[in-house]
Amino acid sequence: HHEHTDAFYVLEGRLTFEIGREADSITVDAGGLVAVPPHVAHAFRNDSDRPARWLTIHARDGGFAAFMRGTRDGVRADWDISPVPADGGLPARHAIISPHPGDERLPGDSPGRLRCALPDLCVVEWHLTGPEQHLPLHHDDRRADTFLVLEGEVGTTLAAGRRTAGPGTLVSLPPGAQNSLSRRSAEPARILGFHSPGHGVRLLEERLATRF
Repeated sequence: HHEHTDAFYVLEGRLTFEIGREADSITVDAGGLVAVPPHVAHAFRNDSDRPARWLTIHARDGGFAAFMRGTRDGVRADWDISPVPADGGLPARHAIISPHPGDERLPGDSPGRLRCALPDLCVVEWHLTGPEQHLPLHHDDRRADTFLVLEGEVGTTLAAGRRTAGPGTLVSLPPGAQNSLSRRSAEPARILGFHSPGHGVRLLEERLATRF
């Protein structure tokens, strides 16, 4: 892809990726994230005998949603996809491989762990374990925020009111929409946040440093 980042979060099973001009091969289990910026060739497959389920994130969209709807409806829709160039494109080192949450925490007492920081996409995994931990009411006119609840129950405060969201719930917010997330039960909550465009992680760090 020339104009957007293509990212994958493995929900179940295992996927094998080939990445970059070297076609480096890497296997990623459930909980792993692979983010491939523009001009980095990539492919993926399931080499195991178990089913695999994953989330695909295109940031920016690059026409992918129209392509998927067109495939469903039998209508051709062009999108940002191209053959691999003769030189193989950029090397694999430009991609981000995050096999697990790791220890790269955000500033202060933030419950977030950074998974990906690219111009198109920032991904943070939030672990809400204590009664006081939450993502306070906020908005950003420059970025769309999307949250996938992986574990536990969280309360969401949106323009339309307050709702409870359990595992598998996706909350997607356009730029400027106010939102907050908080733990609703005694069990810890784990949330994956996608922020696009990413602006690296600098803007997210600036915001969180003043709120935790």
